[in-house]
This record gives sequence, C-alpha cells and structure tokens, in this order.
Amino acid sequence: MSSSDSGQITKYVHFLSLAHPYTTAKVASLFMQNVFKLHRLPSSIVSDKDTAFTSTFWQELFTRQGTDLAMSTAYHPQTDGQTEVVNRSLEQYLRAFVADKTSQWVNWLPLVEYWFNTNYHTSTKNTPFKAFYGYPPPRLLEYILGTTQVEAVDNYLYTRQQALSLLETNLVAAQERMKLQADKNRTERKF
Repeated sequence: MSSSDSGQITKYVHFLSLAHPYTTAKVASLFMQNVFKLHRLPSSIVSDKDTAFTSTFWQELFTRQGTDLAMSTAYHPQTDGQTEVVNRSLEQYLRAFVADKTSQWVNWLPLVEYWFNTNYHTSTKNTPFKAFYGYPPPRLLEYILGTTQVEAVDNYLYTRQQALSLLETNLVAAQERMKLQADKNRTERKF
C-alpha cells in the first residue's frame, strides 16, 4: 500500500509505503514521522473508509488534537478529488520507473516524490516545491559516470540519474499516447 498526503494549496506531497498487514498505529506513526514533523497537524483530513481511518484509535487520536476527519464515500469518491489525481500520478510515475521490475517500486518512492514536487503543475502554475517554500527547487547536478574514486557513490549517483532520465522519457511517451487517444475521440467543430 502507498499513501499520499497533499497540501490543498501547494499540492506538495509525501509518498509513504506500508507493508500488509499494517495497523492503525503504524499508519499514524508514519504520518507523524513524515508529515507532522515538517508541516504540523492539518486542520482536516479526508480519507477513504479503510479500517485504519475508521478505527476508534484514528478517530480519537486526531479529534483530540483538533483535526476534523471526513470520509469519502463509494458513491462520491470525488469528495477528495485532489488525492485521486495524486494517486493516478503516483501510479503513472511508478509505472514509468519500474517497468518490468514491479517488486522494486518502493525503492523509487523518494525519487517519485522528488519528481512530483519539483515539476511544474498547471493547476498552480508552479512547482509544489516553490509554492510551499517560496523559492525554486534546487536542481540536481548531472552526474558523469566515473568521476569519483568511491565506487558506491559512483553507482548511486549514476543509478539515480538513469532513473530520473527513464522517468522523464517514459512520462513523455505516456503523455503522447494519452494525447493521441484523446485526439481520436475529438471532433473538430466549425462555427
């Protein structure tokens, strides 16, 4: 399972992974360790009706801290449309990264989160990073294989660069396929 947290205005996200079976306490702990420490407690949380979010523990933990909890319904999942969009993006990014190595998706979450938060979003006309921090995200330096004497550093930086390049290539190809599909169903109207 992966979980995403997104800011309503900035669209800044955190992607967290959970292994099944997981407990409500584990979900809350991950939230506190990865979201609260950076952003404080939110005034409200919208979630699906997973047992982790409907449990007495979750309800009590967050209402006692002043956070309003709302549930989307099976018939109205658009209650939290922003999360649906983020989850679709996460799935698309992970597909672009892992290709035929689906068991390794959790290893790519940090790069996927970086990519999502440092790329332009048309809805905000900004990157989530800049919307949140007020300045552009720092760019990663391009790495040239073999420029360090430390083999582990060489492998790490080269793998990271290859992964980000692969993501960009695969996402551009996916966007082109989606555009072609959309154009097939589009009819030109003349007025």
